[in-house]
Amino acid sequence: MRTRALLPLALFAAAALGLTGCQAGLLAPTPSETEVAPSGAAPVESPSAEASEESPEESPSEGEPDEAPSQEPLSPGEAVDFTCESLFTLQQLYEYDPNFTPSNEAPAELPAAFSAIADAGGLVCAFQHVTAGAVLLVGVAPEDADLGEASGYTNNGVIGTETAEAGEYVIAVGSDRFGTEGDAAGLLQQVSGNVTAE
Repeated sequence: MRTRALLPLALFAAAALGLTGCQAGLLAPTPSETEVAPSGAAPVESPSAEASEESPEESPSEGEPDEAPSQEPLSPGEAVDFTCESLFTLQQLYEYDPNFTPSNEAPAELPAAFSAIADAGGLVCAFQHVTAGAVLLVGVAPEDADLGEASGYTNNGVIGTETAEAGEYVIAVGSDRFGTEGDAAGLLQQVSGNVTAE
């Protein structure tokens, strides 16, 4: 009699253990806390906090320009002994606006002053804003270059250009940012200092 009474209890207990064996107990670690390696294999180690917190590669110091890309001038400048980098240095370009970079492309219509500089065998260099598309032109030619009506400040409706004499040379700077006379005065002074220092 007692054996018959104990048998259902034993079956019930076994079934209960079977069910609880399918579910993690309240104190059992979750799979994210421990990882079980296959038998015979080394335990799997989760990445350490040190590895995940590695510092990224250091970026170049702020205030220092990157290395300039190669630049072909719009006019090669056979009549002058300058390069684009000596006419308007990379550091000066960076200080003017760090978003400008040397360019090999001319605007759709080259302003008259730069056309005259090119015709005289001068050097014409172009720079372009990497996001806004703004253009900056810098040129130098021998002092006898005839700029005609392009002398001083002119604006072709897109690019404002200003010219000046600098020792034995005539220089010009132009940009779609130069809307009025005097906007380019600072750049003219820098370019003048570069050509007269040679």
